[in-house]
Amino acid sequence: MRDSEAKKWWQLKKKCSISSYAISALKITRLLVDDTSTKKRIGTEMLILADILAFSISNLVGCKLIIVDAKNEAKGFYQKKWFQ
Repeated sequence: MRDSEAKKWWQLKKKCSISSYAISALKITRLLVDDTSTKKRIGTEMLILADILAFSISNLVGCKLIIVDAKNEAKGFYQKKWFQ
């Protein structure tokens, strides 16, 4: 990783307040779809985008998993979408 890439990563980490884990991970803290937009696959599309992002940065930062910090009422949605 070049110094400029490392600097950008640390700035992003600070801005997003990304927590440190023993394994590099992409953390989704809140993924929200407005009530008027439910059942339109928008949440699913956002998860697919997060998965693509994790895969894209995996070589740069060694991202091995995606962590979801979901509210209790949203856990069923994530479990249907391959999260445990």
